[in-house]
Amino acid sequence: SLMESLKQICLCHRKQLCSLVLSQIYCRSSGNMGQKCAYSRANIWLNVVAVNTVKKKDIFILHGKDKKNPLIYGLFTTSSDILNGSAVCVYRMEDVVRAFKGNFLHKEGPQYKWAEFTGKVPYPRPGTCPSSTYGSYSSTREYPDDVIFFSRTHPLLQENVLPLGERPLLVRVGAHYKFSKLLVDRVEAVDGTYDVLFIGTDSGLVLKAIHLPREHGQSQEVTLEQLQVFQHKSPVTAMTLSKKKWLFVGSREGVSQLGLYQCELYGQACAECCLARDPYCTWDGHACSPYMPTVLTECSGLQVEAEQRVMMVAEGNSTYLECLPRSRHAAVTWYKQAGENSPELNQVVTGDQLVVIERGVLIRRAELSHGGVYHCQVEEHGYHWTAVTVRLAVWSPSANRLLASWSSPSYQSAGTQPWYEDVMALIHPGNLGQHCKALGYRPPRNQRRHGGIMPAPLKEKERGERHKHGGGRGGGGGGGGGGGGGRAAGRKSRSKPQQRAPRSA
Repeated sequence: SLMESLKQICLCHRKQLCSLVLSQIYCRSSGNMGQKCAYSRANIWLNVVAVNTVKKKDIFILHGKDKKNPLIYGLFTTSSDILNGSAVCVYRMEDVVRAFKGNFLHKEGPQYKWAEFTGKVPYPRPGTCPSSTYGSYSSTREYPDDVIFFSRTHPLLQENVLPLGERPLLVRVGAHYKFSKLLVDRVEAVDGTYDVLFIGTDSGLVLKAIHLPREHGQSQEVTLEQLQVFQHKSPVTAMTLSKKKWLFVGSREGVSQLGLYQCELYGQACAECCLARDPYCTWDGHACSPYMPTVLTECSGLQVEAEQRVMMVAEGNSTYLECLPRSRHAAVTWYKQAGENSPELNQVVTGDQLVVIERGVLIRRAELSHGGVYHCQVEEHGYHWTAVTVRLAVWSPSANRLLASWSSPSYQSAGTQPWYEDVMALIHPGNLGQHCKALGYRPPRNQRRHGGIMPAPLKEKERGERHKHGGGRGGGGGGGGGGGGGRAAGRKSRSKPQQRAPRSA
């Protein structure tokens, strides 16, 4: 556990004695301190890091409506390089005051352990400062000798100060950085109050995070941004918040001025803006803009339009269906439409030729059965929507046929989207011959003799041109000569290397 001592002293002047009492302050998860625990990231410090290897790096006092009971945010790190860890805990001032009003610890000698002191505590109580409340003492120099002696021999208090919720707000273990500075900004919103944490690190990073409550007393830490402020990774040594809501970050390189929010990075949809959970941002009906009045109610009834894609792959080749949500906290699931005009969706799972990864589906060797309509569904914070719809066509070169050529109004408007006009020509088999001819593709001789892929109107037109120029077999001498010339031309053309069809075809 991360443990430090919390000290209470009096504001002293020259030639005056100071009273000092100590209470242990912990930054750990709830559980038995005497047991080895490694069942979560927050518990990895229990009985692993010694007390003398823990450093309390920084504190931040956040005042609320009750000025006498502020929240105390503490930043803890390990001084050992073996276990590189940092944590942030928050404490209530009333818990600290209660701990300093508790019982003292007593130790009989150097070989004994600390135990609860059950004897009489002298008056005025050690740790209290001179005031009219505790007699007529105007200085600690006037305290009785028994009070001074008791303060020296009983500096520790029995009750420990535990963090709010008995667990850290934020934990980092094994990262390439340690926390160095802490600043907290309280943001008022219609649906509640949020405390935004700005954390500087020893590598020049600035983290922006919030702590969200969940059901059954649980909580969730969400990292909103991570910015590399200083180019040479100088440790952040100072942070302050201006009245105009600018964050100033200092290091030995200099001072940088940062904005508290970048709402435009959360996308152009209401759901993406709200699910980012940035208290500084909200959906205003048109864009993600600063200040959030509510997180849940603004997006009711507003749906996200799925991005439409058309893809084609040759049988036996590989392809990749990609889905990249803007939020890294979103979970992605792929589904395939069961059939034409079928509302049934089947989840895509890893198989012989399919590999489902974090942000997409990899088809290692495409088969005709892989063709169809795929839907990328995204889930975040209980909200589901379809981000991408991919219509995949698998082309078999040997059979010259395509799968998944279902008719859909959303895919029949290819004229308005010229970037996949060539693909649309391939999806409709009736236009396949014209498309291949336009690309300069010449089918094999046997396909030309038996019909091949050339449409019937083109065959009739070719026969008409041949009879028009006397190229028929049953013609006279001129026709025969023309036929011979045609055969010679055919031989001449066959001697040239056949032009390869473009890869897109």
